[in-house]
Amino acid sequence: MLYDNIVQKIWNLCHVLRGDGVSYHEYISELTYLLFLKIAAENKTEELIPAGYRWDDIVGYTGGDLLTHYRDVLTFLGGHAEDDRVRKIYAFPTTVFSHSENLRAVIDGIDRLDWRSISTDMMGDIYEGLIAKNSQDARSGAGQYFTPRALIDSIVRLVQPKGGELIQDPARLTPQRRHRARLMLRVFDARVAGASYRKIAEQIFPKLRHDAATWDENPVRVSIARLARDGMSYVRGGYRTLLRRPRRSR
Repeated sequence: MLYDNIVQKIWNLCHVLRGDGVSYHEYISELTYLLFLKIAAENKTEELIPAGYRWDDIVGYTGGDLLTHYRDVLTFLGGHAEDDRVRKIYAFPTTVFSHSENLRAVIDGIDRLDWRSISTDMMGDIYEGLIAKNSQDARSGAGQYFTPRALIDSIVRLVQPKGGELIQDPARLTPQRRHRARLMLRVFDARVAGASYRKIAEQIFPKLRHDAATWDENPVRVSIARLARDGMSYVRGGYRTLLRRPRRSR
């Protein structure tokens, strides 16, 4: 299958980052930033992205420090892009790259792929395939982020849903969601008490490194910031979404 070949080639680029100690999970998160720009270029939808911060601008960059330029691109898109959807994708941006040459190798590798043979509908399949590989290779529990296509097909065959029907999701509060909700509230309470993100990370994730010198580049900082943001949303009324039940059709 064509997209399987694309998935494998993108996945193989992860080997470039092994020397930097980058995990598969961090690599998948980084690909979100890069693939969004590349797919926007392929789909001719770059009008949502400011000029100077698009895929071709990164590929064609000839300055002395590509990594610094890339960080500036992420920061600008997360804070100054006019389109709200773009700002959300790049909110609290960070990068796992620590060397410009590795970043260049991944960018050029993605750019060399034959994207013209990939349809718009296959883009989601490619990303899902990358997450599946993360689950298979790293065995890091990534399966909680997606539902395998075979399982979806089985559910559809058994339930046989019809248009207009509302089906209550019994997994609305899975163990993973309950665990994350607890973390959100803990982080929110700590922020209200005046704790910094790094101090919170030391309590929430005590087994991970939180060095002050590398904190700005630490992916844990982004996780803590998102937990704080989502915790605030819960406290301001977002918790009501947990209490809603779908209305029965008459």
